[in-house]
Amino acid sequence: MSQEHPATTVRSGDWLARIVPKLLVVVLALAVMPAGVWTYYNVKWGGELSRELEAWQAKGLPLSLSEVIPQPVPDSENAAPIYLSVFHVSFDPDDQPSPQRNLAGLSDEEEDLIHYYRRGKDRAANIARVRAILSRPEVVRALQTLKRASQRKKSVFPVKWEEGFAALSAHLARFRHGARLVAANALILAETGHVDEALDWCLIGLRMADHAAMDPRLMGQLVATAVRNMTLDALEEIISDRPVPARVGQALQQHLQGIDLYKSYTRAITFEAVLGHSVFLEFRTEPDNLRNLMFPDLDDGQLLGRLYFSWVGRPLHKSDEARYLRIMRGQIQAAESPWAQIKGTNDAVNGQLREAPPALLSAVLVPVVAALASKRDREAARLDLCRIALALKAYKQQHGRYPASLGALAQSRNTQLPKDPFTGRDYVYRQAGHGFVAYSVGSDGDDDGGVEPESGKTDPDGDIVWRAKI
Repeated sequence: MSQEHPATTVRSGDWLARIVPKLLVVVLALAVMPAGVWTYYNVKWGGELSRELEAWQAKGLPLSLSEVIPQPVPDSENAAPIYLSVFHVSFDPDDQPSPQRNLAGLSDEEEDLIHYYRRGKDRAANIARVRAILSRPEVVRALQTLKRASQRKKSVFPVKWEEGFAALSAHLARFRHGARLVAANALILAETGHVDEALDWCLIGLRMADHAAMDPRLMGQLVATAVRNMTLDALEEIISDRPVPARVGQALQQHLQGIDLYKSYTRAITFEAVLGHSVFLEFRTEPDNLRNLMFPDLDDGQLLGRLYFSWVGRPLHKSDEARYLRIMRGQIQAAESPWAQIKGTNDAVNGQLREAPPALLSAVLVPVVAALASKRDREAARLDLCRIALALKAYKQQHGRYPASLGALAQSRNTQLPKDPFTGRDYVYRQAGHGFVAYSVGSDGDDDGGVEPESGKTDPDGDIVWRAKI
């Protein structure tokens, strides 16, 4: 037995000599394979990103904030310094907010009173109080300042664009406050028989909306929409049962024709695309700061999130950035088209965002352009209907009656009238009593007969109506 032990030892040594190298090869392969997979996708998705950046350059699309932020304007040409003399806002995050919540020192109660008066609530009971508010010296000065600012062509505020999404924009809320004052002032003037002056103030409101739209962000376009809607509400009420003086009617027509909502919204979508892309650039240098800012609830137990925000996720970052640029390139193109042509793009975009691999940043940064296009085209329809209403009023003053159709109106003016952006066809028009009704069928495409929702209710897809009593 003692002679057999050396043989067993030799055989065991031979076995170990054979198996250990194979184990080392397996272990090495297991270690190298993930690195190979990582390298493969890093190269693959890095190539996709390079190709997408080349596509942006080929289209002449901007990729840096310096290309899309408003250029400085001399103070002598800029409306912003004039607005700021009554807006009392700061763009420095270290400054304390202004104690003035509203323009011209109005209390919240007085601001609400102006708002409800403009909306027609308790109009007879509150007209004396509103008139007293609007006649205060500080309110008169604020209104005259807004008027003076509106007469300038450009408005560029000193926004700290380098702050990206964190840039302050308190001036935009002030535009809304100012628009309420302007609209209420127009209504009061019309009530006292000063129709020319009332419509001049409506023109001031439209110019203020143009200035708000010069902010390149989508927020600026939405505020401009709100300001225009306040102004158009007042204008529709003023001219509903009054003739329109030729001078101011022509001035309003000329201004309305110059408003290009498609250009403004395309510019805003382009700005948002570049601003979103700047997040990807910042992510490369400060991933932890961005993670804490955009995903504060992401905890250590969420493996995918932790991997994404570590060096392991670099291939995912490139895929995400490439997908963001590809989607936004399509969104910019879609912003140039009527809603009826792009209404299905939301589903397509959502489908792209759900594709593998996960695109965490794109899912947060991509705006929903089709929904914005519906809002834009509702505003476009209101602007068109205002132009048509002014033309109908001018026709009646010349002929003593309204035309039988919009075709007859166009023929009398020797011009083409705008088309409904939701159908591409003529707006619906009919005489109604001594006045008329003109409307768009809205984004649902259903002709509801020009019937608007009940008071206090809204229908974002229904008919968009302009009425005149006489």
